[in-house]
Amino acid sequence: MNEIIVFTYEELIDAPIDLVFTYLNKDEHVQQWNEFIVRNTYEKHSEDELEAGSTYQTVQKVGKKEFIFQAKILDYKPPFRAVVKTETKEGISITRYQLSQDTDGTLFKVEASITPSNVRYKFLTTLFGWMNRFIYKDIYQKFVDYVHAHNHRLWEVYYESEDGTYSLIGDLHLNEDQTWSVLLNHDHHDIYNLLKRFDYEWDEDRVHLLRANSFEEAEAGFYEWVETVWIPLLKKKYGDDYPVA
Repeated sequence: MNEIIVFTYEELIDAPIDLVFTYLNKDEHVQQWNEFIVRNTYEKHSEDELEAGSTYQTVQKVGKKEFIFQAKILDYKPPFRAVVKTETKEGISITRYQLSQDTDGTLFKVEASITPSNVRYKFLTTLFGWMNRFIYKDIYQKFVDYVHAHNHRLWEVYYESEDGTYSLIGDLHLNEDQTWSVLLNHDHHDIYNLLKRFDYEWDEDRVHLLRANSFEEAEAGFYEWVETVWIPLLKKKYGDDYPVA
């Protein structure tokens, strides 16, 4: 059977490309704009370790019924593209996401296709394919609206220790040049004075820890900073019973 394109969508989104990809890819966001997704369970790779070849199980709800599909990532190049394949008795469905940076934001493109498993499903796809277009359009319009509603310049990022006893909150700030600054509030934490001997930039209530080129890079940089700089500083001053921030 030949592949049949059942839906295409294109929209210019007023947001940085890395944020658009994060909202498209991270389950905590997907479940906010896609009402059909119940949960995804990843097999060999976690949600943060996806790559071409990764597989996962997705549970989706249509009406009152839940359906379980096996999905495989065919291509994965954050934040520019992702291709996902699912197989059902009806055939093989492939969804292709393409993102590109534009002077006015991010150009977001989606293409959905199905390769019917037999002549019957080919006929049904041809006959009722127009219904899918309305469903898909509604889903991705909600996605665009979600991105626009959450496109802020300042984001909180949380670090929590494996045993849940220690946490720290940092700020990721989107700069005018589209780079990201990783900041730490210090206005109500005396222990932040530990950082005074380091060559960080300070303002009235924040310490500027580092700068990154993307949201993901800034988030990863914050986690690495906590583990390699912050926690060792606390342990050196307070021992293993260092205070929780």
